[in-house]
Amino acid sequence: MHGVCQDGGDKLARQVEAALERLPGVAWARVNAPSGRVVVAVGSPEPRLPDLIATIARTENTCDHEPDPEIPPPEPPEDGPRTPRTLGALASDALGLTISAATRILPFTPVPGEVAGLLGAIDLHPRLHALAGRGLRATRAPRCSSRWPRRSFWV
Repeated sequence: MHGVCQDGGDKLARQVEAALERLPGVAWARVNAPSGRVVVAVGSPEPRLPDLIATIARTENTCDHEPDPEIPPPEPPEDGPRTPRTLGALASDALGLTISAATRILPFTPVPGEVAGLLGAIDLHPRLHALAGRGLRATRAPRCSSRWPRRSFWV
């Protein structure tokens, strides 16, 4: 849902929730504004997904809330990585996890946690990240950057 996290989006959220709750088989519906998603609890008879989507689209079209077109819709983390930076963060996390697991399993002297944390520091520090990128990348691929980098949340 585009615009629910903007000013005035709470009105749209309440209208979508009310419209969905009027459908047969919907126990309750709540809009998660930061992710731009709707969480729907269903009962019996279970409503069809196209009916839920059509209800949301119809409510968005009839609501007088106009989202700012300059602000893109949110991209939830479950949609997967979209930028090389995100892939780099996933790779550095995987390598750090591998190093951490190896120190627990293998009979070597344990590697301090700071060594695994160094990979995260390289990823987060712009100059170190650029230096590591030059060393790892043979050709210059276009990068996508944002003024507001995504935050990772561990649940």
